[in-house]
Amino acid sequence: MKKTIYSLLACSLLLSSCVETETAETSQESSSVQSTTAANDPSSTEQNESPLPDGWEKTTNETITYLAIKDTVVGADWSNFSNDLGENYGKIVTYMTENNIEQGGMPLTQWLTFEESGNSIYTAGIPVAPDTKPGPAMEIVTIPAGNAFKYIHKGAYDATEAAHESINKYMYSTGNTPIGAPWEIYVTDPGMEPDTSKWVTEIWYPIGE
Repeated sequence: MKKTIYSLLACSLLLSSCVETETAETSQESSSVQSTTAANDPSSTEQNESPLPDGWEKTTNETITYLAIKDTVVGADWSNFSNDLGENYGKIVTYMTENNIEQGGMPLTQWLTFEESGNSIYTAGIPVAPDTKPGPAMEIVTIPAGNAFKYIHKGAYDATEAAHESINKYMYSTGNTPIGAPWEIYVTDPGMEPDTSKWVTEIWYPIGE
């Protein structure tokens, strides 16, 4: 897997035109996104004292409901990940178009489990209305409103590693344990904006009080 799992996701799509693109990078193993297994250190006395890493803020997220396809990366074989991801988004967009389902936000991804050498489960999704009926092999997933750490990344998708690493190190050292799978929202459509320096990605980690 490359530097960060999430950085490969939008590279396989033209989000608004729903045309798949090929990522120019090969997937490799990485330890940068292990958010669902961040260690909890309840004995830490710095939980609410240490400043957040540069660029991160503690805020709240709104409820997000999205039409999703769940998929698995088997073992350490990431060779087909980009193609599989592009196909999953393509299926969602095709289903939405055929059934006149309105898009409620920009595409996102979540990693439900991540294992460097084992099976990793992720969802590729597009926000929709809560009463949307899912298509074949699809499901409706809801991210509940709550507290979260948020980072706004500006630039290419393969440069988000430092942000993920910094927040994971912070959570490990302060005992701020994520309460669910983190997600990324791809604010900028690569099909409409070819300049990677202008791409905006929101990175979210849900946390407790």
